[in-house]
Amino acid sequence: MNLLKKNNFLFTIVVFSIFAITPLLRPDFFVSNELLGPVYRLVELDVSIKDGDLFPRWSPDLYGGLGGPLFHYYAPFSYYVAELFHLTGLGFIKSIKATYAASFILSGVFMYIFAKNRMNKNGAFVAGILYMYAPYRFESVYTRGAFTEAFTFIFLPLILLAFHKIATQQKIDRYFALGSLSLAALIFCHNIIALFFTGFLVVYLLFLTYEFPSSKTKTFSAVVMGLGLSSFFWIP
Repeated sequence: MNLLKKNNFLFTIVVFSIFAITPLLRPDFFVSNELLGPVYRLVELDVSIKDGDLFPRWSPDLYGGLGGPLFHYYAPFSYYVAELFHLTGLGFIKSIKATYAASFILSGVFMYIFAKNRMNKNGAFVAGILYMYAPYRFESVYTRGAFTEAFTFIFLPLILLAFHKIATQQKIDRYFALGSLSLAALIFCHNIIALFFTGFLVVYLLFLTYEFPSSKTKTFSAVVMGLGLSSFFWIP
């Protein structure tokens, strides 16, 4: 009970997310511009993984059996998350919907945690709710069916949180790993959004290093580490 009371804002954000994910709770699959595209891609990834190809650069069953380099260019992180749901026993459609739902819930949670480092809890709660309920999010998921894009909204506040902690703490600790891994995951999740976000991140890091000059080396090292961890995807 004390833990619930201590984290009542987080709990409330999770409760509020139910309204955002209501269309995902229906037994059928919602209609979007993508139709069943995400489901087909998940099936292709699942087949490749079960064949022993953990990172398939070529998907042989696409385009009428001619195949194509889908996951070589189309960042696949979200599909790996959906595959984890599928391996627990969920069907392909339910796995896709579970991943969409996780993107809404976790994005609000992580935005609250990040914002709490810059403002009071009330303001952070509002930030988390507004971020989760941004109209663009709903258009992205329920109109365009942008599956890989949906999951990127988890990593944006997580990256900002990690680099804020890296700059404000004296020693290199778990936040250094969190920043590097989150940046790598963003690139692996949606390379186009990663490019757009880079400009904002550079400005934010310049602000942090101006505010905390001693953090320059740690911050730069975390960025380099993140780029290095994701290099297997973006260099080839």
